[in-house]
Amino acid sequence: METEEQTILSQPIQQVFFRGDAAQIFREALHELKHAKKKHPNWPMHIVARAGIVCEEAGELIRAALNLKYESTSDNDAQLWKDAMEKEAIQVIATAIRFIEALRREKL
Repeated sequence: METEEQTILSQPIQQVFFRGDAAQIFREALHELKHAKKKHPNWPMHIVARAGIVCEEAGELIRAALNLKYESTSDNDAQLWKDAMEKEAIQVIATAIRFIEALRREKL
């Protein structure tokens, strides 16, 4: 009898990863990545500046989470902060992908 891991490994990656919520999230992140590259075509050369951009997006995610937890006074407030967290999380994914793309292209 095949284990779940063996079953997953025998399926094309698209069938495993690109379904359900993960597929939608990944599509949104790729859309955000495309938008970011168009809006900010000059990605920094300095590795620390690149990492800082990823951290800046993560910081905005933390700020939205803190606001949801400690500043929401209504269901409407909570929904606004939840939407902000989702937007920022997508931006974290997009900037992390951009970071890795640049890292793989450069020679150390």
